[in-house]
Amino acid sequence: MSATILLDQAVARIRAQFTKAEVATVQAYAGEFSAAEIPFKSYSCPAIFVTVQGWQPADNSCRLSGKHATKVRMAAFVAFKHADRNKRMAGAMLLAERLGIVMRQWEPMREAANANLPVTIAGLEADATCENLYGRALDAAGQALFLVDWQQCVKPAVPMEQLWDLLSIEIIDSARGGMVPPAAAATGVVPVVTEDVKFVQN
Repeated sequence: MSATILLDQAVARIRAQFTKAEVATVQAYAGEFSAAEIPFKSYSCPAIFVTVQGWQPADNSCRLSGKHATKVRMAAFVAFKHADRNKRMAGAMLLAERLGIVMRQWEPMREAANANLPVTIAGLEADATCENLYGRALDAAGQALFLVDWQQCVKPAVPMEQLWDLLSIEIIDSARGGMVPPAAAATGVVPVVTEDVKFVQN
């Protein structure tokens, strides 16, 4: 749950540090971004997709430690498009390097905007690392892709039960299993499926 807030804050941090001309797209992404994702994702380049790769309990060497503190593995995928292969690689490298600096300089605990969060977020445990994800499929799409990853610790600032209440949602799906009755199909009546999403009110 704490990682959800960290992801939101990381996306907000990155979006605030780059103009739309420098980075057209900054979004959270559900998993690893790769060449296989390109045909199924509409976006403008340059783009940065941010995700959570997992977490583990924070140890005593971390910036945050103690009960419920976690060390989260974060990743950002930097996509850059250009007709020239070398220029798109250079553009992606420069953007990835700038992103690493932006994240290294982030000090969430000193920012007033984070004072009211239900979690405490620490700065990076170490400088971000970077990897070139070049492949033929990416090259054919006219894009370069770099992975920038880092680790950050996060710890609930409120009891875990309260944090769950703050972040939980209830989804009620009215869809019913089975087949559409032949009579309904013949008349062109389309079954209506609704979902009722209830957010906790604070």
